[in-house]
Amino acid sequence: MTLAEMKTFICRKIGRSDNNALTVAEDFLKNRYQMIWEYFLWKDSKVLVTQSVPSDTLDLTVNAQVDLVIAVAWDGLLLANMDQETVMAYDPDLFDQAGSPGSYITLPKDSSGNCVIRFLTKPQETKNVLILGKQVFTQFATTSDSPKLPGIV
Repeated sequence: MTLAEMKTFICRKIGRSDNNALTVAEDFLKNRYQMIWEYFLWKDSKVLVTQSVPSDTLDLTVNAQVDLVIAVAWDGLLLANMDQETVMAYDPDLFDQAGSPGSYITLPKDSSGNCVIRFLTKPQETKNVLILGKQVFTQFATTSDSPKLPGIV
């Protein structure tokens, strides 16, 4: 169903089809769809992106289509996601070492809203990383759009 079909269906169910009711139904559907999208890591909300990492890069700004980093693979190996407190307790020198990364830290998003990860051990060669992430939510652009998540209507 499209957004227009859904809002018309809702308004018919409640017996109101004036413009105000249609607008309220559309706003409700948009907000509910965003809530459902953000609530869970749906199969259709996942995205795989490959990014080149230049040598000596400690912090990597992730592709803008990723809203949440789930997993990162370097040279075919899954990197461990760690928090800064664990690294400090385990081996604070990891922040300054160079070599092949074995883990990463998820940092706060940058000023543009992009995800940022920090490699523990600075890469010494340029390679690609494979990032599994949750796609950035995209709202209905027009009333003829349908939800990306099947079965939620």
